[in-house]
Amino acid sequence: MAGQALTALSLTLSAMPGQPFAVTMGFLCLTGLTATSWPPPFWALPTLTLTASAAAASIGFINMFANLAGYFGNHIFGWLKHRGASDSACLLLLACCYLAGAAIVSLVKVPASKRETVYEHIPVRSQR
Repeated sequence: MAGQALTALSLTLSAMPGQPFAVTMGFLCLTGLTATSWPPPFWALPTLTLTASAAAASIGFINMFANLAGYFGNHIFGWLKHRGASDSACLLLLACCYLAGAAIVSLVKVPASKRETVYEHIPVRSQR
């Protein structure tokens, strides 16, 4: 959730008008960093919160909606640009989508029993 929210924030900051080019590029680089930080924990959620068969079905639905978003997103941005929207407005729409995703993911509750099993697999180094 934090990765999606930080991606939305960095996209919003990059869309602010009147910034020097280097600052805008810095925010876009930060966007790239934060946009790639949230998928690994996100993909662990179905197996932590659902049964095996339900997790498999949910992963299929997630992929289906991601493919639809990838297809329609390009068309929506083209339509917005054709209607006179600026690049900043398109980036702000994308930031809103990331923020909506973060809000939805924040509603997912991981059972306490599953949270404990996640930490059992983390190796602990003995200190000498």
